[in-house]
Amino acid sequence: MYVSTWGLASAGPVLAWTKLEVRAERGALLRVSGMPFRAAQTAQSRIRAALAPLGLRWPGKSFTLNVRPPVGGDASQLDVPLALCVLAILGEVRPATLATMGSCGSLGLDGSLAGWPDGLAAWFEHGTATPPVLHPPRPEGVTPSHDGPTWGILPVAAWAHPGVSPPDGWHACNSLAECRDTLKREAWGGPRPTSVLPGPAPSATVPDLEGGNATKSGSATWDALHGEGLAKTWLSIGAAMHEPVLLVGPPGVGKTSLAFASHGLLPSLEGAEALELARRRQQANMSPPALHNHGTTLAQTPPLVAPHPAGGTAGLLGSWRRGLPVPGAWALAHGGLLFLDELTEWPRPARESLRHVMERHVLDLHRAEGACRWHANPWIVAATNPCRCGQRAERCVCPAHERHAYRRKLSAPLLERFPIQVEVGHDASRPSRTWQESRDWVAAIRRDRASGGALPWTAEAESEAQSLSQGNSCSRRVSRAVRRLAEGHARWTNRAEIHDVDVRAAWDVTWMARGGWWQD
Repeated sequence: MYVSTWGLASAGPVLAWTKLEVRAERGALLRVSGMPFRAAQTAQSRIRAALAPLGLRWPGKSFTLNVRPPVGGDASQLDVPLALCVLAILGEVRPATLATMGSCGSLGLDGSLAGWPDGLAAWFEHGTATPPVLHPPRPEGVTPSHDGPTWGILPVAAWAHPGVSPPDGWHACNSLAECRDTLKREAWGGPRPTSVLPGPAPSATVPDLEGGNATKSGSATWDALHGEGLAKTWLSIGAAMHEPVLLVGPPGVGKTSLAFASHGLLPSLEGAEALELARRRQQANMSPPALHNHGTTLAQTPPLVAPHPAGGTAGLLGSWRRGLPVPGAWALAHGGLLFLDELTEWPRPARESLRHVMERHVLDLHRAEGACRWHANPWIVAATNPCRCGQRAERCVCPAHERHAYRRKLSAPLLERFPIQVEVGHDASRPSRTWQESRDWVAAIRRDRASGGALPWTAEAESEAQSLSQGNSCSRRVSRAVRRLAEGHARWTNRAEIHDVDVRAAWDVTWMARGGWWQD
């Protein structure tokens, strides 16, 4: 992994920007060019200690450090830029952010920022304005070149002199933790800290899905998708109750369009959840999400991740790349929608690996290079064809043994983790709620369930649930899912209690978890 940034170093009374390049790879060596080896070793010791208050450890890798132009002496003023490079290697900040910024200062063992170059100190003692090195003069009409940073971080003490304040784009920090938080909050999107935008979230460019109207958040609605009232109803219930959904039907009937449109049912992510998702996208070297102000917290549109089956288990769950953990689609979809199209075309290890993470919402990934843990709870929607030819039963040309083998790709334990199983392509009905009404209903149900709200069961509903479970020899997992779906159906129909009709409706959408689907 390669990281570069700029450090402010002094050669006597002269201040100059020095470029620092760090390459991390497998091993345990330290190679240094452009600064004394002893100075690099002592800087490593200070950075190692400064990482502890952040709950981080020095990465066990081989480092090659190149400083140009070279610097002499103890070079302690380069502690901060070197520490920021280490944070980028640990996945805490984006490498692209560091490439255009500058910093300086020495680190204390507690992570505090203390000193700055002698030349800068002399300037502050004799002057009352911003040092010209922070705003290098350029000829009029000339585009700025990449011979120095355009923004950066300096210790708070650098601005403690009367009449001196940071110029536009420069930040004052007290500690390494403040440096990290500043970069996380204010430098997601490019060379200047402009990604935390006031006001509403910026619109995303999303293609119109089969005529669906695009909302301001960039998601398509399903108002223009005719019919499929049953699928739209249960997708809304699945979004509200956070229950995985499996859509089954021939090609071209709207399974993908329904799945992408249902992403718009999910509420925005806020606060720590939004920042955690942004950090995972950094680890995967993906572009950062758009953060915007929502009251007193940061918020963002929930992610929509639709990986290709060719990614396999590593693309779905995660992997190690160049000695660092890289989250997969499951972890990147945290708080949003993970859409798995053509579920039967995924490799069997990838399909079956979903069983563990859908049950525990935790992934412990162990490799020879190390181990990591991701917590995620995306809403999962999958789609598949009923057989190899993809046609309905009355038009299917597959021999019986091929149809059975194709359906056996989805094991019973995996199907049980998709409690909502809906056929798509033959339903001309309309849902009882419009698109906007469905969105508002999903948000209201999620708030009520978060506060511990639950509906009571009638005696008829309890008897019906027990009869269906015992009479069909269902597993406990399916029985619990039927009870959750019955509550969701009762809420959808605005009932104050769960009735037997809600239990039967929930039972009807678990048809693939029973043996008849494989024998059909």
